[in-house]
Amino acid sequence: MTTLPDPRRGLALLVAALATLAVTVGIPPSPLAAPAEAAQAAAAPAADRYEKQLQKAVNKRRAAHGLRPVRFDRCTDRVAERWGRHLARTGSFEHQSLRPLINRCGARWAGETLAYGRVEPARMVRMWMRSDGHRAILLSRQATHVGIGAARDSRGWVVAADFTRL
Repeated sequence: MTTLPDPRRGLALLVAALATLAVTVGIPPSPLAAPAEAAQAAAAPAADRYEKQLQKAVNKRRAAHGLRPVRFDRCTDRVAERWGRHLARTGSFEHQSLRPLINRCGARWAGETLAYGRVEPARMVRMWMRSDGHRAILLSRQATHVGIGAARDSRGWVVAADFTRL
């Protein structure tokens, strides 16, 4: 028995392709864009702001302890972004394997902190500082770089912050 492809899938792929083309040539997004894609695109600037504020709060805390700031790293950030979106999408809450940070990013050391809630970045850092394991990662002299993936779900912000030494 032969099954025909779902026409909705074809339409979704066409809309996604048109949206990608529109962005490439500078055309504003189409009102035909899928609602989930539109919501994700609208949430991206908020997530970026949240991540930058969180990195600033982490570095402020590190400075208060006489430590150098952690710098943004694109590879570390890609791993954190992917994991943060996964946690928000699935509703799960567990640490990922740090092997991708070591294998893909060339990290010599890696640590991860997770959190969720309807809290501002400075409060999230205070919460991490009250946990011995998270505090050890935030204040590790090994940490030189960071990538942060923040996504929203029903719990508020879901955050994966990956720290590396490259």
